[in-house]
Amino acid sequence: MKLYSDKIKEIGKILVKDVMRPVHEGIIDSETPIVKVLELMATEPKRRIIYVVDRGKLIGIITPKVLLEFIALKLGKVDVLRKAEESIGLRFIIGTIAQDYVGKIVACHPDDTLAEATKIMVENLMDEIPVINEDGKLVGELSFIDILILALYKLKP
Repeated sequence: MKLYSDKIKEIGKILVKDVMRPVHEGIIDSETPIVKVLELMATEPKRRIIYVVDRGKLIGIITPKVLLEFIALKLGKVDVLRKAEESIGLRFIIGTIAQDYVGKIVACHPDDTLAEATKIMVENLMDEIPVINEDGKLVGELSFIDILILALYKLKP
């Protein structure tokens, strides 16, 4: 058991930049119509996060939860949203572009360790996380699958 513990600790010291992958899809401009965001999520079912950028800088993310809240409101199920912020209902009623739907930016940096990135992911219930540089530019993403694959590789005898 101690052998596994030591190997897991080694994995935690690896830097995000050594494991992250480039983002080739799921990046939209802040002015993208919300209908296009819904289409993107529907046609890319493996994509769990849509990255919203403005001049290359990450300004937020749109998750399936946010899109479901939008649909619930449009279906007249506003009681679903009462637990959220007061502004959420107004945002969904008048919002027509991606920037109206972005959630808070939760991200890691290329020089963070996997231990740090994993902690952020667990605390925020994320299965993938954007990787941004010091200027806030989206430079990659890290998925729990990336971490699992690395762990399996390192734990094999």
